[in-house]
Parts: sequence; C-alpha cells; structure tokens
Amino acid sequence: MALKKSHLGISLIEITVVISILAIVATFVMTKVLLSQKDTKRIAVFKETIGAIQEIAYKGFVEGKIVQGSNGSYVLNHLNALKICDTNSEAQGCWNSSLSDARTKQPGCILANGAVIAGLQDKPGGPGENNFRFYIDWNGQKGPNTLGDDLLKLRLYFFPSSNAGNLEPGDTTDTELYEEIFK
Repeated sequence: MALKKSHLGISLIEITVVISILAIVATFVMTKVLLSQKDTKRIAVFKETIGAIQEIAYKGFVEGKIVQGSNGSYVLNHLNALKICDTNSEAQGCWNSSLSDARTKQPGCILANGAVIAGLQDKPGGPGENNFRFYIDWNGQKGPNTLGDDLLKLRLYFFPSSNAGNLEPGDTTDTELYEEIFK
C-alpha cells in the first residue's frame, strides 16, 4: 500500500482567488470611505457657515444694528471672508454657478472655509417682512453646483421687537424667542 504525500502549501490559484476577492472588497470599501469623507466635510462647512451667520445676525439684532431700513451689510462685514462682493456677487466674482437669479446679483462673499455666499443682505424689507434669503455653496467654485447637494437656499428670520409693549403675562418676548431659536 502506497502512502499519499499530503500537501501543506497553498497553490498559486488559491492565492490568486484570495487576492481577487480582497481587491473587489477594497474597491467598495474605498468608495464608501471617500464618500463619507466628502459628506463629513460638507456638513462641517455648512454648520460652520450657518453658525457664523446666526451668531453675527443674533449679535446685530440684539445690538439694534439689523433693523428695518438698515443698509443691509452688518452680517456681510462681520464674517471671516476672504473676499466681499458688496453689491453684486456674480459681477464681482464671488458667485460662479449655473444657478443665477436676483439673489445671486445681491451682495455675497467667499469665506475662509471655502464656502461661497450670495444674496446675503441683512436688511429686512417692508412691514411684515422679517427675513432674508441667501444661498450657500459649500465647495465654492467646484461643481456640480446642484441645489440641495452642494448648494443650499436658506432663510434667516428676524423677530422685530415692535410688539414688545403689547405682551400679556406669560408671553415670550421676541428677543427671548430669537435666543431660543439660535441657542
């Protein structure tokens, strides 16, 4: 009776199959990691930008700098901006996107974090208008510049304290309401 020799080694085909499987798994994992990093950066830039605008707007509101009839430049002049376009974001080179409307032809800026803002005018309109709308593009001049993806259209509300004298017991003042929203 002849004894069979047992093989303790790994064949070349087995190594090739294992490496192929690892390469396929690595392809999917790397894609997920890269997309996750992009999403994390996008969220961080949006949070930083919106937080800065809220903080400055709150300060301007409390100090009475943002009121109906103001010149509309308080927030813009207090942001950490690399470039300020004080009249027209498109014409002055702050906004370069496929999205073009009346808002992009208003003041804007390019922030140090790379975000671009257009339509940033903190001047509430006529009676009953207590907000202003603006765009934020988190990745600046890079594409795809799609509303809802790298572009957000936002509205910041103001609560004028003109009704403060008509408060009943238990009512919240406009300033307290504003503080609650932006805390």
